[in-house]
Parts: sequence; structure tokens; C-alpha cells
Amino acid sequence: TDRINKAFAKGLYARIALNAAGYAWRPDDGKTGTGNFGSLRLSTKQEMSKAELYPKALRHLEDVIGSGSLALESDFEQLWHKFNDFSHVSGSREVIYVQPFGDARGRWNYAHAYPHTANSPFIGDKSSKGGQTGPNPTLWWKYEKQDTRRDITCVPMRWNQDVENEDGTKGGWEMRNATSFYWGKYRYEWMNNYPGGTGDGCKPIVMRYADIYLMAAELAAWEGDLSRAQRYLKEVRKRAYKGNEGMVDAYVDALTIGSAASSDDAAINDCKTEGTIMKAIIDERALEFAGEFLRKQDLIRWGLLKIKLDEAKDDLKDLAYMRGAYADYAKLTEPKDFKDKSGKNVLTTFPTYYAFWRQKGQGIEIFGLEKDEIAKTPADYNSEADNGGWNRIDFLSQGVFCQADPSLWEAETSYRWMYFYFNDYDDPYPRSTWPLFAHNLSNAQGSLVNDFGYPQK
Repeated sequence: TDRINKAFAKGLYARIALNAAGYAWRPDDGKTGTGNFGSLRLSTKQEMSKAELYPKALRHLEDVIGSGSLALESDFEQLWHKFNDFSHVSGSREVIYVQPFGDARGRWNYAHAYPHTANSPFIGDKSSKGGQTGPNPTLWWKYEKQDTRRDITCVPMRWNQDVENEDGTKGGWEMRNATSFYWGKYRYEWMNNYPGGTGDGCKPIVMRYADIYLMAAELAAWEGDLSRAQRYLKEVRKRAYKGNEGMVDAYVDALTIGSAASSDDAAINDCKTEGTIMKAIIDERALEFAGEFLRKQDLIRWGLLKIKLDEAKDDLKDLAYMRGAYADYAKLTEPKDFKDKSGKNVLTTFPTYYAFWRQKGQGIEIFGLEKDEIAKTPADYNSEADNGGWNRIDFLSQGVFCQADPSLWEAETSYRWMYFYFNDYDDPYPRSTWPLFAHNLSNAQGSLVNDFGYPQK
């Protein structure tokens, strides 16, 4: 799968078609290459319309599905074990194409795995690695408890050399607070052939079979074929709900076509309408591909980038304040002081929700986040001295999301939710595409120009 194959070519056609026929921040007609600021719109070219591209794209995807050459991994966790030990390159019928990095090149887990401090036995040197990226913390709550993808995708933990173990040794896993969720798909301890250093050789997945199914579901919904769209959606969701497949049938069978059929704006119309096939596909792509760098472009082509980022901003703020969908956490809080940089003066006190964790295998066991665990303690936790191996952590409060000097806690701009996007337009779209760099422009002798209002240097 580090070589181009026919399934990838057909899947790539569909991916390009979905983007070409979708929304983008485009210069005005006839103004491309003039520096025109542009607007969020569909192309006016017939050859880039959904009517022209979608039937061809669906035919290509159904060629791949009908070939029988690919299959989903039976277990979601196993897919990511294969990614981390490189066996996905030749040993997975789900993975279609990867970026063919050399075995000691690329910094994939170095950037995207959950963090390991120095002296972790899994990284083999004295520098820390991982944890440079991670999910918006609220993503964990978007999965149902029965969804096996949740605890593979979103992990609030790290390996820390300072963890004190019961046998007197040091070094192990520990839970972090609500600001520190990381990608659990990428893990050093699952690597069998980590070369050491910063280049880890991980070969990022460009396309896998689950994407074929979900693109096909979206295209079938546009054709008005609800049953076919439901069938493709179920293929992905049943793997996620392994052991609870009845939940999938009940959910998917109840979906309606909504405004999906032959609509240019189905995603915009239905993104907040529960029970529609388009809302289900929007959500499913988020849950299935989190951390695989598909989401931003999906949101752009659907016309949802600002809508969803604003929604995420409000959702994160609700989590911090323990209100709305997260109000139950306010039932078990304690006051926690937040001090100035000297550590001597209390600036403010925030109600703080605490949770429990203990090491389990190569990771942690968490108690207190599930709905039926809120405001409770683990059955074998009797006191700090008689704790059953559990540790208590101040997990959630407004204060943990303050990114600035604690003395600025009253300023709204001090908080993480202010920075999903930040520009002069209060809109992520005009700057959703990188500009050409100045040295490229100067060497192009006038043949290249930045649109979207970028300065022409």
C-alpha cells in the first residue's frame, strides 16, 4: 500500500469530486489569479457540479466495493496496532494507500502520539516525544460508551518518568486533566521497530476502506437512495459497535433522507437536524477519522467550517463551566485555588470536578467520566490511604482551560476556546488555504499570484 493501486485511484477520484463539487473560498468568476478576495461559494462550472461528478464518483466507489479486494479490519484497535508496527503496509486489507516514508524518516508519532517524557522505555532516549497535537477535549463525549473507537481515539494520559509505582519504582502512565486529550491511535508502545531519534518511520494512512464506504453513503444519499446510503453507513458503524450491533440497526434504520437528495446544501441544511442521513454521515466521519487529518477539508467542502468551529468553541466553553450537556459534573466539585506565578497569592477559586485513575496494562483505567459514574467514587476506593490503587485528579474546571498568566483569568481571550480560529475577519474561510510563500512569488516572474486578499510580495 505504499504504491498507487487501482482502488486508491478510484477512491481519489471520488475524494476530488466531492471537493470540486463542494464549497470553497473561491475568487469571483473571471478573477482567479488577480488577488481577488473571493467568497464562500460553489463553482459555477458545469463540469464541477454535483450532477456531473457525483454519479461518476459513486460508480468508482462501488467498483471498489464490488471487487471484494478490500475489507474492514474486524477490530478497530487492531487496525491501529498494525499502523504502529508498520504491518498495515502489507498486512491490512483495509488500508489502501500510505505515505511511503522511509523506516527512519518522518515525525508522525513524534508529533501526534500521546506524550512520553524522557526515559520512557518505549522511546529509548532522554528526550520527550509526542503530544504536539490532539483532539478538542469535547470529542470524547461525542462517542457513546459502547463505541469502541472512543478510547482508542481520545486518551487523556501520558507516560511520565516521575510516576511513583506501588513497588517503589518510578515511571508509568498517568491521567491528565480535561485540557490534555491526545490521539490514542498513535502509540509508541505499539511500535515493534521504533528506530530511535525523531524520525519514527510511521507511514501515515492516506486512504482506507472505511472512507470508501462513507463517501459512497454520502453520494448514494445525494441520489436519493436512502437504503443504499444506510447500508454503507452500517458497514463502518457495526465495526465500531462490535458486540452492540443492534444499536447500529436501531439508529441507522430510523434515519430519514432529510434534504440530501439532489441538494447542494444538504450538509448546511441538515447538520443540526437529528435523524437525517446527512447529519449522521457528518458525525460518523468525525468519529471514524479523528486524528487522520480529513476533517478540515470535509468541513470546507460541506460549507460547515465556521459553523462547526463556532459550535466547538461553545461546546468547549460549556465543558469548562460544567453546564449544558456537561451540567451533571457540577454535582461533585470542590473549590480549587488558582495562584499567581509566585505560587503564594490566590487569585481566584474555581469549582473543580475530580475523577479517579489507576494504571492498567499499558495505559490507565478511568472512573468518574461516564454518566453512571458522575458524583461517585470507585467501589474499592475507601480513603486516600485505602484507595485500591486509585489516584484522584482535579480534572475539570474553568481554570484548567486558562492558557495565559493566571492573573489574566478574567479576560475571555485567556481561554483556549477563543483560538479555534483568530483573524481580522472573524471567519476561518478567507484564511483556510495557505498562501504561496514570498520567495515562490518573487521567483515566478509574475506567473503566480496569491488570491484571497493575501499581500502580493
